[in-house]
Amino acid sequence: MSGLTRRTALLAGLALLVVTNGIVLGGVAWNRSAEEARLELGARELGLPYAGWSLLEEDSSAALHLAWRAPERFPLVDQATWLDAAKLATLGFTREDAAKAGYGTRQQTREVFVALELAGPVRQRGMEALRAKRDHAAGLAAARPGDKDLARRAEFARSELDHEEQRASRLVAVDADRDAAALRARWPDRTRYAILRGRVRAMMGAQEPTGYLASLTPAAIHVPAAILRGLTTGGTLKADTKLRAVIAFGRRYEPWIVSAAKAE
Repeated sequence: MSGLTRRTALLAGLALLVVTNGIVLGGVAWNRSAEEARLELGARELGLPYAGWSLLEEDSSAALHLAWRAPERFPLVDQATWLDAAKLATLGFTREDAAKAGYGTRQQTREVFVALELAGPVRQRGMEALRAKRDHAAGLAAARPGDKDLARRAEFARSELDHEEQRASRLVAVDADRDAAALRARWPDRTRYAILRGRVRAMMGAQEPTGYLASLTPAAIHVPAAILRGLTTGGTLKADTKLRAVIAFGRRYEPWIVSAAKAE
């Protein structure tokens, strides 16, 4: 390769890099030019890597995992899901699509918009169901104090409720649509409901099609170095550190961290 050819290739590569970076930065700027929603999340919804972080001068890899609850977890007692046959039809799935899906096959997914609710009515109904379950199990165990099986059930119901009240994520997927505007119209509170892109998968249940959320995009939120420096102690952040953060969601339904701090 001649010197001129090498120089031309180098210049072309640099030009491509500049254009690519320009597109990426332009997309970020457009996303952040308007807030679609803003949520205050706690340690339950924000997960650190298992190894924590070690702060480098130019650390661009730090990210928080977004912990959310799938629809089949609410209501918590009967495992019902709003991703039923009727909802799947509105998302473009047919009964044939669900029938073709299964283990060992390529299961088709569709990109949709998903509404996430933070500590709202859907979760509250689930919590009420769990409290009723605990009280019922405790009553049965009290009526038959010698029954070890009833005692175990009562203890499980109590610990399940304790986990939901104290540790489980309060961020619950409550709805999906192919039209983000229609989804926002159904869930207008922008301090409690955020919209993200996601992928839904259909499959056959016992008699009718059912679905589940295969993923949400993005699964993690980048932590800028300036924010990361304010969280670390001696240049490190342990994996068990509890954080709270204000997260904004932009025009492209992509989140970013507005502020973050260690939880008290």
